[in-house]
Amino acid sequence: MEKRKIIYKEVQFFWLSIIPALLFLSVTIFAYLYKLGTKPIPLYMTIIIVFIFLVIILVTYKMTIIIDDDTVSISFGIGLIKKTINISNIDYKGIKKTIIPWYDGVGIRFGNGIVLYNTKSGRGIELPIDSKKYIISTKNYEQIKNIIIRQYTFSQ
Repeated sequence: MEKRKIIYKEVQFFWLSIIPALLFLSVTIFAYLYKLGTKPIPLYMTIIIVFIFLVIILVTYKMTIIIDDDTVSISFGIGLIKKTINISNIDYKGIKKTIIPWYDGVGIRFGNGIVLYNTKSGRGIELPIDSKKYIISTKNYEQIKNIIIRQYTFSQ
């Protein structure tokens, strides 16, 4: 398999996922160790809860955007959730800056012809592909747009 040259990489940590999960893990472990309550949590339940929240943390703790010679990749956490978009499929003339409102939530959102990948509200880039629009949260809109246009024209 050919190793691709990474042209751009951005990592956004998903604090809204990490902090509550770590707090819940800490409370669960503390409750087990100190046998809190009238009916303390059993060991098997502690293990199940710790396992579930560790998986949640590993799958969602960050979002990574990578642009190489001919693809844009967005992955969450350790990479189990990943989307790869071929640059040649992007309508580079339709790329635009967008604002992601807080009420759109975080993570991956699917809606009326739109797929949203984000870890926070704020600035993003909209990539039109056929009848869909992919919106990705980023603080480097101009840089990503210029790289995609350069790679698109280079590949033609």
